[in-house]
Amino acid sequence: HYLLGEPGGWKKKEQEEEVIDIQQAYSRTWKERVVALKNIKPLPYLEKNLPNKAYYYPLLAFYLLAATYTSLYNLSYAAQTEYLAIYRTIQYSVLIITTGLMAHPIWPQPLKHKHFLAWLWPLLIWYNLFFVGSMLVIMSQFQSDQVLIFMLNLVMTVLLIHWPLALTLALGGLVAAILLFRGAMGVDVIATIATTISFQVTYGLLLFSSFLIALFRHKQARNQLAARHQLLEKTHQETNTRLLEALRCREELLQELHPDEVALFDNTTAGYINQVIYRVRNYLRLEVAQITLNHLLEEVMAALKLQDLQPLPKILKKASYQGLQIDIDRIKQLLVNSISYVKGYQKHSRPLIVGLEEATLGYEVSYMKDYIKKIGALKITITTDNQLPPTKELYKVIPDQPVNHLPQSEEDLALVENARIVDAHYGYIETLQVETGCTQIYVIPVNVRAVRGKVMELLREPVAADPVQLKHPLAIQLEKELLDKLRDTDMDLALIHQALKTIKKYHGSVKRKSGEPFFTHPIAVALILLEYTQDQAAVLAALLHDTVEDTSLTLAQLEAMFGATVAFLVRKATNLEDKVRRLNLADHENIQRLTHYEDTRAALVKLSDRLHNMRTIGSMPLAKQRRIANETISFFVPMAKNLGLEAMTKELESLSLAVLSSKK
Repeated sequence: HYLLGEPGGWKKKEQEEEVIDIQQAYSRTWKERVVALKNIKPLPYLEKNLPNKAYYYPLLAFYLLAATYTSLYNLSYAAQTEYLAIYRTIQYSVLIITTGLMAHPIWPQPLKHKHFLAWLWPLLIWYNLFFVGSMLVIMSQFQSDQVLIFMLNLVMTVLLIHWPLALTLALGGLVAAILLFRGAMGVDVIATIATTISFQVTYGLLLFSSFLIALFRHKQARNQLAARHQLLEKTHQETNTRLLEALRCREELLQELHPDEVALFDNTTAGYINQVIYRVRNYLRLEVAQITLNHLLEEVMAALKLQDLQPLPKILKKASYQGLQIDIDRIKQLLVNSISYVKGYQKHSRPLIVGLEEATLGYEVSYMKDYIKKIGALKITITTDNQLPPTKELYKVIPDQPVNHLPQSEEDLALVENARIVDAHYGYIETLQVETGCTQIYVIPVNVRAVRGKVMELLREPVAADPVQLKHPLAIQLEKELLDKLRDTDMDLALIHQALKTIKKYHGSVKRKSGEPFFTHPIAVALILLEYTQDQAAVLAALLHDTVEDTSLTLAQLEAMFGATVAFLVRKATNLEDKVRRLNLADHENIQRLTHYEDTRAALVKLSDRLHNMRTIGSMPLAKQRRIANETISFFVPMAKNLGLEAMTKELESLSLAVLSSKK
């Protein structure tokens, strides 16, 4: 078809443009290669040839034993007798070396130093695989099996180190063995080679060609990985530079809102500005999950090994915690960042110490004088010192004062990220300068959800009213009932409408356990409250009481929209401390805080909330129903009675007893 020009045959494709072979056009000249060779620094080059896993040392020992003793076994009795001294030297020296390699995990730390291993590793390969291998080939007078083992040694070495170094070691071992036999034994190895060169030439060529394939395939893969690594490092460095510039610009902008200048505004504006600054500078969303301490340490060590951090730190575990409720990836990143940073200050060759100890974090709570909320914490210490600093009795955290760190260099970016991670976990951070270098202390809650509510993960979520939920029959009915009752009062209906619009927007498409739109709950609470008071601030607080606890809306925003009194009542009625970092309160803490109600309207809002929850408690699991009923009859019933709310007291008591007496 091609010769006759018939359809279906190959056709010659005319080359329209000159095609340039990039590799050929830009390949290096021999002069450039020689210059590049001269610029190689021995120690860094040898360090790149070190194995990245510790188990390579015993694996090499196993191969050396197998290869050497197979060669010794295949050596003829006559050769063993003729070269008995060399035979015994090889036998015992290889045995000693392989025993030492197998004991690598218990080597003293100075022997594991990268600079020492950089020279020892190629020296061991040269002696065992090529010098000893060459002597055994010569002693056997170039038997095929001995040559085969020597070639396998060469292939194995190419897989362990760079091929130029492997060839250099192979040639060096062969030359050293030839010189030894010529000088010490008076054997002309070259003449021996000439008389035995007929040993299966084809067999040797096949071995050599397969070796070349393995060699260049390995070189190609290694070069690709090296190029990708360099590209990633360059990209990472450029990204860090841009990030550093962006952080500096951001800080310059935020410095225009210095606390001293923010104080010139009224409290409402100042609080709102501080909230905005926090969300721009410090805020991180967390993915909280459970992990055991041992599993976390394993993942950190694996990450450090990938970074080729040698020697690995020494772990001193003094904490008995079984599980942690944290953002696993963030805390792992924090540990890797800190270990890498502290290692830069190390003034000795011994490993860093990472200490894990039990500690206590403390938080102040508004309206509870002399009270500190205490929770269990994990103290993480990364130090170049030979001992851990003493643990304080309490590490106090002020939720309104986030941890800030302005980076001065790219190396400081890791510390900035660590500060944000600790801040997001409501933890404590401290850096100490010691004689041996540096010590960093991080204290994080064992259970971050004990202090950081899930609402914190909503701070940057877009909010919008759900059209479907707005048309729900119960929502329409309750809103109409509320507005009908308020028309005969002196309340500002514009504020009521604004509050209704706010809860519809911020509670969005959230539903109650029973399936109704969540915002029907605060409307129902406001209706209950209207039976006892027609105070406008109390009604607004009843409508808005769940916004701070369950949405991204802040007290500062509430105060700006509805005034300080409404914000105060909402603050007292919620289980959340609305600081810059919102602080979760336990039930007993919330109850204790409510006993100090400076304004009975706050207690009335909370009682109305509890009454509606008791009326609709049936959709909850029985165990939770009983817990809430117990709490109600123990605390809320006496509170209603003390406030003289007789009807509410009787209904709360009746509903609670009904739940407690129920068997299903």
